[in-house]
Amino acid sequence: MEQKRPRWVDKPEFDWTPQPPLRIDPTPSPWDANQPVIVGARFAEPAPDFVPANDAFPPGLLGHVRRAFGSGIDQLVGHAWALGTRPGDAAGWSIAPRLAIGLGQGVLLSLLFFARDSGLGNSVILAGLIMAAAFAPLLAVQGLGRIALRPLLAWTGLVAAGLLGLGAYHAWRIAGSDPGHAGLWLAILVAVFLFIGQALLLAHARSTPLRYAMLYESSWRLAVESLLCGCFALCAWAACNTVAHLIASRPLPLWLVLPLITVSFAAASQLRAGSLLHLLKRGAVIAFTFLLPPLIFFATVTILFGVLSRWQPPLALCGLEGLLLVTGINASYRGGDEWRPLWRRRAEFLAAFLLPPLALLGVLALQSRVAQYGFTGPRIIAMAAMFLFIAYALTYAGAALISLGGGRWMARIERANLPMAFVVMSLCATLASPLGDPVRLAVANQNWRMLHGRVAPEAFDYAYLSQSGLRFGRAVLEGPR
Repeated sequence: MEQKRPRWVDKPEFDWTPQPPLRIDPTPSPWDANQPVIVGARFAEPAPDFVPANDAFPPGLLGHVRRAFGSGIDQLVGHAWALGTRPGDAAGWSIAPRLAIGLGQGVLLSLLFFARDSGLGNSVILAGLIMAAAFAPLLAVQGLGRIALRPLLAWTGLVAAGLLGLGAYHAWRIAGSDPGHAGLWLAILVAVFLFIGQALLLAHARSTPLRYAMLYESSWRLAVESLLCGCFALCAWAACNTVAHLIASRPLPLWLVLPLITVSFAAASQLRAGSLLHLLKRGAVIAFTFLLPPLIFFATVTILFGVLSRWQPPLALCGLEGLLLVTGINASYRGGDEWRPLWRRRAEFLAAFLLPPLALLGVLALQSRVAQYGFTGPRIIAMAAMFLFIAYALTYAGAALISLGGGRWMARIERANLPMAFVVMSLCATLASPLGDPVRLAVANQNWRMLHGRVAPEAFDYAYLSQSGLRFGRAVLEGPR
């Protein structure tokens, strides 16, 4: 019998068995602590036709309510269970330096306030040091363990240097006057600037290059964390003061109150990566999402009353409704990478188109007040806010129009929010600096109105220049020397 010729594939050169691949688990990250884990997944039969998520026809309203309720209950139970089972975030080691920074901040503020009240040192320099010590350490406390040490220290140092000069300038401008609203507006502008800058830095630390989903996540988490830490510090201060009144019938001394507040804030910031913070952030986003339809209704009523009647909506109402609509649109859109039901996409569309008429009504309300009484410090800030309102209204309305042509619904707000964040930061820095000081600009406008005959000398508000005009108003009243 003839022997069968071997095949070429049976040669010894091809006799090779592959080895099993080397399994390398990724390094765990503290940001992955709240990510869901898929266990025992089951796969159903594939759908006969593929339909894009944002173009699919969702079920009825009852189905949406049932689905949202079931999903909310599942998430609530899961996060409540995780609160007792998770040992904490991977950056738990940072609690000691965080508390040390909080304690050092409180002690430093106590010494600075004692020196200011005792008349020791230059009051202008002390005001700058107080401003820097009040805000800059909070950035380090919040970013410790989440931002790389080198950029965090650079950002904190730059902020401290800028606040030092800003505090000194503010003390110089209010010398001999009642600061009143001037100090409040300055604190608000500084808080907005630092919030946006810290959110951008947190998002960049999580994703390089920067992705919009990370920016959304970091912004909402930072907002909820700031509110939570502030409430925790306030409750600790109120509880200690209550105990002090019951025992000694007098409040706690300042040297003890400030370290208590700063240490409480630092301790509360340790919850930044826990399930509680994630649950609060998710709840805030869902709340603003479901508030979007009522906000659309009230904004529509305001616009109709303003257009069809002689009633002029106040500036505060238009600005508040615009701010809530922008927040609701972003809460509904979220990171842009998840499916959104039809009612949410339609609500985003309607809210975006209500922003331009609301901005126009706000501008008309501001213009009527300025035409009668001229500019004041708050009206200068309101005018800057109206410019931002108009910019958001145009960009969001444009994003809604582009969505009609296809693509992801309202996706263009991703390209608008990041540049607008830098615009807001620049505007806040300008208004807080000597370049765009609202009080200085308002005094110059009032002086121009009197010199050019826009208001009679006997009807001119000299009390505004002497009381609210700070150093600039007194310089105008005293005249050239």
